Amino acid sequence: NLPLLSRQSNSHHHLSENHNSRNHLMRTNTMKQITVEELKQKLDSGQEINLIDCREPFEYAEANLGGRLLPLGKIQTMQVEDIEHLKDEEVIVHCRSGARSMMACLMLDQMGFSNVYNLEGGIQAWQDKFGKTM
Repeated sequence: NLPLLSRQSNSHHHLSENHNSRNHLMRTNTMKQITVEELKQKLDSGQEINLIDCREPFEYAEANLGGRLLPLGKIQTMQVEDIEHLKDEEVIVHCRSGARSMMACLMLDQMGFSNVYNLEGGIQAWQDKFGKTM
């Protein structure tokens, strides 16, 4: 069946076109970033934001930005009931440096969260830029 498909150049072209646009869509959906400056602006303006801290409880206890603690491990095992109601809201995810939150964003996106942002550089970038945390 497959060789037949690739012989029909039209439908093969159509398939690869679809495939590419789906990949492109995924990339733009899941790689939304927000800078610490943009986040601080939102916080300073009193805007209500949904900030998720995907680090571990001990890291959160040391320093945090006042976000809701939801460790990456819980997101990986799809234990996201606490934030289920935020599926259509803007959600900003951060970790220490931006790597874990990037994974968290990808996973949340796949679970149907439609407006997820990764905080570039994480809490480290915040501390480098602004010093104090909450």
